[in-house]
Amino acid sequence: MDCIFTEGQEVVCIDDLFNDFWKQHIPQLPKLNIKYTIRKIVIETFIDEPNGVPSLLLVELINPILHFQDGQEPHEIPFAYWRFRPLNYNEAKVTTSTFDFNTLLNVKKADAEKFEDELEIIR
Repeated sequence: MDCIFTEGQEVVCIDDLFNDFWKQHIPQLPKLNIKYTIRKIVIETFIDEPNGVPSLLLVELINPILHFQDGQEPHEIPFAYWRFRPLNYNEAKVTTSTFDFNTLLNVKKADAEKFEDELEIIR
């Protein structure tokens, strides 16, 4: 699966199951169904992804810089992209209030036309 994200994009967490290492060393972890904003996209190597995987640093979650014994440069641990999906505003269904607003506009337009007709009669 390709990483389909861009910096500044809003995403939703779809996987917040972390192992004990993450829970012990990363104070701020993403939570399921919460919206986040991508701060930066990096390639991160993990134990199960030694070749690297696109990973996200999030605006809302700032974690400490960790120092590693395997020679990696100290850095903030990002979260693998597959833990998120893009936030899609088009998924929202049309609500009753939107329908009511449109109905109200139509009624007001009809009232305005009726008022114009009455003005013509008076003139």
